[in-house]
Amino acid sequence: MNVAAEETASQGARRRVLLVSDDPETSSTLRTVLEGDAFDLLLPDTGEEAFARARQEGPDLVLIDLGAQGIDGRALYERLRGDPLASTLPVLLLAREEDLTGKLAALRPDLDDYVVKPFRPAEISYRVRHLLARAHLAPRRIADAQSRGRIIAFCSNKGGVGKTILSVNLAVALRQRTGKRVAIFDGDFFYGNVGTYLGVPPARSIMDLIAVIDELDPEIADRVLIRHASGVRVLLSPLRPDQAAEITPNHVQRLLEFLSTMYDYIVVDCQTVIDHRLMPALDLASDIMLVVTPEMGCLKNMRILLDQFTDVGIDLKKVRVVLNRAATNVEIEARDIEQAFKQKVAFSLGSGGRPVVLSINRGVPLVMEQPKHPISQQIIHMADYFAQQAAPRVPPRPSGRDQAAWLDTIART
Repeated sequence: MNVAAEETASQGARRRVLLVSDDPETSSTLRTVLEGDAFDLLLPDTGEEAFARARQEGPDLVLIDLGAQGIDGRALYERLRGDPLASTLPVLLLAREEDLTGKLAALRPDLDDYVVKPFRPAEISYRVRHLLARAHLAPRRIADAQSRGRIIAFCSNKGGVGKTILSVNLAVALRQRTGKRVAIFDGDFFYGNVGTYLGVPPARSIMDLIAVIDELDPEIADRVLIRHASGVRVLLSPLRPDQAAEITPNHVQRLLEFLSTMYDYIVVDCQTVIDHRLMPALDLASDIMLVVTPEMGCLKNMRILLDQFTDVGIDLKKVRVVLNRAATNVEIEARDIEQAFKQKVAFSLGSGGRPVVLSINRGVPLVMEQPKHPISQQIIHMADYFAQQAAPRVPPRPSGRDQAAWLDTIART
């Protein structure tokens, strides 16, 4: 069952469509299509009745036939858009070919969607479901950042520090501990391993969403994001490294903003080399998990990465230093890192040893395979921290010229 259908079922009510048409043939066809899709129809006889019922009964969607002879569909549309009680209702218009340069061109710029007559029943069915899905997301899209899902980005400037292991296990632990909707976004666009660590098949990837970036809706996302046994949904990186060149910063920004309307937590596993495409992920994140190990090479790279964050205006207050493989008797401890970098170590984890390697090879996260293991317990503690903390407000991303300048600055760093 897709996301929209799940929410409809949970409400225990059929969706209602206000159908405004006085053409018997059109009305009969639409009745067959919509009732077959489990919609209840409201059938007013006049434009005045249609307007009154739209205001009073609040249908899920209004479908107006602009070719109706006894009802001025264009005037009805304008009244609905101008009325405080009905202005947010999604509206689908039916129009003849000749209306494209006439009636439709003269309508307000906030037109939701239209279908040209003669139409195919399957097209009406798709347009109605697509428009309802978009309308379902609208209240979340206009809400402030605090009402969106929490984006947690894992990054490091050195490979082999356990970043992907922590990303995968935290996502699963969040799902286990909260029961909320969790997604993991594989941000290594060249050689992502999230799918391997979770044991999910490489069937679909981020490229499937980029192909329909202007038509994103919950149904499409539900088909592309792979469901893991834990309940976590997985957005895989490109299936071939050469496809990474097609991904832009704008794609990453739009996908994460969209996913944050569907999921309570989005864990992003960033690639080791943070390029301009991943900066929107770090900027949108309420928490940046900077994974380090107690060795000089890794800590040198940590300083470089923190300086890079400062150069592009990322707030260091949302950086959470994660010391992995701590307490391994190598003469570098958490307090040394805190003193040297003036950055608190938020989480320390020991060395997982053979069980961690086995969990990777089996494609089963450690928190599922061995929940009592010390590393699992430390990751569960991390999940509990996020479950108990309200996500800090993330400032909106600049738009227009400001955004172009921002991305240009990132590209030059």
